[in-house]
Amino acid sequence: MKNYFKVYLFILLVLSLICPITSAEQTDFSSSGGTGILFKLPIGARGVSMGSGLVANAQGVESMVWNPAGLTSGSQHEVFADYTSIYEDMNAAAVGYSCQMPWISLGALISYFGYGAIERFDLDAYNNPIRTNQSIEPFNLIAELGAAKSLSPALSLGVNTKFMQEDLVDKKFYFLAWDVGAQIITGLEGLRVGAAVKNLGWKKFAEFPLPMLTQIGAAYEIPLGFFQPDKLCLTLDGMLPQDQPLKGALGLEYIMQEIASIRAGYQTSDARLAENFLTGFSFGMGVKFREYSMHYAYSPDALIGDGHRITVMARFGPRGEPGRKDSKMKKKKGRYLYEYLNK
Repeated sequence: MKNYFKVYLFILLVLSLICPITSAEQTDFSSSGGTGILFKLPIGARGVSMGSGLVANAQGVESMVWNPAGLTSGSQHEVFADYTSIYEDMNAAAVGYSCQMPWISLGALISYFGYGAIERFDLDAYNNPIRTNQSIEPFNLIAELGAAKSLSPALSLGVNTKFMQEDLVDKKFYFLAWDVGAQIITGLEGLRVGAAVKNLGWKKFAEFPLPMLTQIGAAYEIPLGFFQPDKLCLTLDGMLPQDQPLKGALGLEYIMQEIASIRAGYQTSDARLAENFLTGFSFGMGVKFREYSMHYAYSPDALIGDGHRITVMARFGPRGEPGRKDSKMKKKKGRYLYEYLNK
């Protein structure tokens, strides 16, 4: 069964090279009849408050959003619930679960985005809009299944398979897509690197191409000797959306006594910065009590309004895959990546 998983990963990595060719005809969603907004909407207060740059430092169930390879770093059982208030009646919600099996890490996530009630209009004989005294409530829904495996104490690979339904009342769209990702614990203590390609798919599964995203990043964790076990985490990511210019993201997280966190982030933006100088920045905090934690994120936006996100998580059991030998990894951290790449 382990060999089947490796073959599955290899096939999806090959697809990541093929799919950009099929998505070269990328067009604006508005001209195609759909939006695919949930593929682009970030979920999870911790990652959003750090500029959405969590590809190298995502761990456990929240990795379903940022990088599926991070599933291997989660606790034995994790539960995730997220709610986002965006603008007027627009909102998003998600629930997820992950677990550690003897040789593999598994996860599941369901995400929902609602546009709220929108007044419906018809056209008269002269193509002028007329009121109908009716409203519509379009929505997006994504169901994801993820799997990840530590191929060595330094390298983890992961895959998400996701199915999306977009209901625009008069039209319905369906999508099938994949995310593939990797995380590496480098020889430099505290430094992780990660990469992910998201929303890979074939055009035949949708009426328009998917918003593919390639993301590469690093996370550096610094212990603070005077206030142990306080620590500071810095993240730096580069993001290349298929339909937008290259973006960068910088994140900062200060963890106090493993019970509270404060966070800030910045993601390079476009001309919208001229409308609101705070656009691109994000802020947040988190508190933890035993196995439970709550996180909040605030992200200003000049176009669709400020975003407020609340995430609740619960973690039970030890962290990491049962078969993963973290103690040995700490003793010989600088050797594992070199040994794996030279097999």
